[in-house]
Amino acid sequence: MTQAVIVGDVGPTTSVAMGSKLKIKVKFETDDPIWRYGDDGTKPHDIFPSRRKMLRFVTGGDVVFSRHVRHPGTRANNWSKMLQKQYQDEVPHRLNVEIASSIGGH
Repeated sequence: MTQAVIVGDVGPTTSVAMGSKLKIKVKFETDDPIWRYGDDGTKPHDIFPSRRKMLRFVTGGDVVFSRHVRHPGTRANNWSKMLQKQYQDEVPHRLNVEIASSIGGH
């Protein structure tokens, strides 16, 4: 049985999987591409304008126009692994508290 618990309106969804012995494993995942770019990082890549003829950006206080830029890529931040490690014990504990409260009528 798998349930999804929304932790907040920003960031990943927490999937909580319950096995036959009721072991709970927390897994953070999302289909948001922006989150994944920061979480996984990106390789160097070319950027071309998609809606205009030129790209416009500010660098060193100057406005620059270009038909193409070579992005150096971004370093992976591994947010999902950090969150999973941080909440692996906390989420199951909170679930147990809420379940016990519901069953006990409190």
